[in-house]
Amino acid sequence: MKKFIKYMSVILCLALALFSLVACSDPGAPDHYTEQPDYAVSADSLSQELDMFMEGAGSDRTSFTYNEKLAAVYIQNRLTDLNYDDVTINEFVAEESGVKHTSQNVVTVYKAKNSSSETKNIVIAAYYDNRYSDDKTGVGYKSAGALANGTGTAALISIADYFMSNAVELDFDVTFAFIGAGYISDVGARAFYRDMTADERKNTVLMVELQRRGGDHIYAYSDVRKTKREPFLDGIAAANGLDIYKVTQKSPLITDAYSLDGVPFFQWAQSGLFTRFDEGGIPTLNIVGANWETMNMTDIESANNDNISYTTSDNLESLKKIYPDYAQKMATAATLMIRAIEHEDFLGVMQYDRDNYPDTSILTKSWIWYLIMLGIIIAFAVGMFVVTAVLNKKYPIKPVEPPRMKMAVFGMDYEDKSAADIFVDISNAAEDIFPGIPNNDGSQSPNATDPFDDIFPPIVAPAGGKINDNANVPDDTDTVVESDKTDARSSQETESNVAEDRGESEEKDAERSEQNTVSDKKTYGSDKSNEKPVTVEHKPIKRKTVSAGKSNTAKKSSPSSGNKKNNVDVGQKDDRTDDN
Repeated sequence: MKKFIKYMSVILCLALALFSLVACSDPGAPDHYTEQPDYAVSADSLSQELDMFMEGAGSDRTSFTYNEKLAAVYIQNRLTDLNYDDVTINEFVAEESGVKHTSQNVVTVYKAKNSSSETKNIVIAAYYDNRYSDDKTGVGYKSAGALANGTGTAALISIADYFMSNAVELDFDVTFAFIGAGYISDVGARAFYRDMTADERKNTVLMVELQRRGGDHIYAYSDVRKTKREPFLDGIAAANGLDIYKVTQKSPLITDAYSLDGVPFFQWAQSGLFTRFDEGGIPTLNIVGANWETMNMTDIESANNDNISYTTSDNLESLKKIYPDYAQKMATAATLMIRAIEHEDFLGVMQYDRDNYPDTSILTKSWIWYLIMLGIIIAFAVGMFVVTAVLNKKYPIKPVEPPRMKMAVFGMDYEDKSAADIFVDISNAAEDIFPGIPNNDGSQSPNATDPFDDIFPPIVAPAGGKINDNANVPDDTDTVVESDKTDARSSQETESNVAEDRGESEEKDAERSEQNTVSDKKTYGSDKSNEKPVTVEHKPIKRKTVSAGKSNTAKKSSPSSGNKKNNVDVGQKDDRTDDN
């Protein structure tokens, strides 16, 4: 046992050391950081774009409200100013808490040089609404949404501005989608996916979401499964000195879940507008500002500051105070997308991931999960059995039996002594067992073999006779005492009558004795040579206790004798006594 404790202590210490190493390290930190990254869009221009959006779209962009629609109009006008000639506001109806509401998506496309219906396409999206008031939704945070998601919206406008301003030639289309009602379970993104034609879905090779450009780090998360685009994007970040963090925790997020074909599923960082695209087999990319490399595995913005998203602190003033480098984070995310899209291998990498999108439909079958759980339970049970067997063999433990309490009624000399037994010698404890019994103090009669013999005398069989256990007739050793009837008589007359009664009773008893002798002779035979010893069986009989004196007792004769004279009811009084 000492060796076992020693080994377990060593294993525990190693586990704690490893845990501390992982917790204190930052495995997702990039190793290609530079102080002067090559930004495609400057931080100053992004800061200015955010200021314009917060002023033009307003602080209240609550989902399903008129103010949300005004924000959509602002975005449409801003894209038109950037020379996009086909900017549409696509309205859709969504149901929230049983009530139908209307919202809108703002969509425009930067087309390829030879765009056609067969041209490949990528979608870059950001939600622009918030929950400032409780109008329509019933939930209001009074959050202006500068971080969530003014930074994402401003970064998306800046990317659209870059392509149009630089007239970048591409072999695929780039769709810019500004999603409404993003706060309400991403219904705007689902409406956008639903409105896409079958060819558009087939030709889409990537869906990207930009959200919350701020926080401690910028993460680029593609998929829990191994993909080709993840190392490709990491190479783009390294080539431009971009501080892009990797998502190293692949464990599921604890705080939320969504259903993938009926199976609850939520991968860490796998949440946002692209959820429906991921379900549809379209590769996705989430570029988000946060600090997710923490042990709680939740969506937090900073390790040193409380979250401001979805709170009253999420405004432009607080953003600039808490995260003064927010504009650099916006420039990092925008540059990653611009340089990746401009790269000659971009379309080939995304098409490869689309063509080789892993088929995980088997994981959506309920019976698979039942088998997996059953296998885990069986493996655990077998493992525990093996470990228990090994430990029991190497470190046997003898079970400790609790001591048993026993009573030594006849003394300790008659007991089998055992270390597991505790004996209480009660052989000399008669007074404690039978309290109040006469002569229980050791002064009882020498002929008594039972503490109750002095109260109930033992039954004595008649000479040469047999006791009939079923008889209820008083024996001649007992007497029935007549109660005192001298209330109306004089004492002398009473004494005389009692004397006469006793004389008559004695004559009657003698006569009964002779009759019993004759009856016994008939029962056992008159031939004395054939007489056998009589065995008296002591069985519990009903005794009648009287107030004083002795009672007359008569035995029933043997059933074969036919003599019914001795069948006298127990407790029957002498009629002659009553006559007197």
